[in-house]
Amino acid sequence: MEQDSLKEKVISKISEGKIKMMPRFVFVARTVAYVALVIIAGLAVSVIFAGIIRAFKISGVYALSNAGAGGWLFVFMIMPWMPIFLALVISFLAVYLFRKYPAGWHMPVILVFSAVLVASVLTGYFISPHSWQDNMWGRLENTPARNFSPMRRLRMMGPSASGTITSFYPSYLIVKNLQGKEFKVEISSSTRVIPSKDIMEGDFVFVAGPISEDFYIYARKIIKMPSDWDGGVDFAPPIRGGIRVR
Repeated sequence: MEQDSLKEKVISKISEGKIKMMPRFVFVARTVAYVALVIIAGLAVSVIFAGIIRAFKISGVYALSNAGAGGWLFVFMIMPWMPIFLALVISFLAVYLFRKYPAGWHMPVILVFSAVLVASVLTGYFISPHSWQDNMWGRLENTPARNFSPMRRLRMMGPSASGTITSFYPSYLIVKNLQGKEFKVEISSSTRVIPSKDIMEGDFVFVAGPISEDFYIYARKIIKMPSDWDGGVDFAPPIRGGIRVR
């Protein structure tokens, strides 16, 4: 009886305009805004955290961060859609929790936990094994691929390897680097060739794309050098990154 009476009072006050109900789209918009703030906060925390690690060279935390983020980043490398999927999962989970616990101590706990979770994942994007070296890219042609974190390989829109084409096949190339090591380069219809698709045996090329430890590369971009290139100048391709070739 008391519940029925209370329900009638609430309905009466709503009908009189004393209590205003929040429209569903407003509630959803606010929830999405909260999720966006969590992601932004996590990104900011991760940038600050990565900066502190780099500035003070906290080796223990650095190693721990690489170990923790390495698993995530390896998954991101082999499945590029995974970050988007995780972002959607976190967003839907946040919406569910906000709807289930709209007030009280649950909301700040959910916000803080979400921000920490996002920050812990994103921190790996700003930490790499060579971030403290003066030469950011190094001489990639003689640097083992395992020395580069998976995320660094994905972010490397500059060359991943370089060398001379020794064999040309419909779906892959065999390229020999400056140290005489041959590696296989897989090409597909989505591979961009700069400046043109006219590549052949004997051409010196830069290859950009994820690289495995056995020098197997999934080429995203192949940059052909001009025939008069002497190999002794700095070369910065018209994409992110650059390399000094000696």
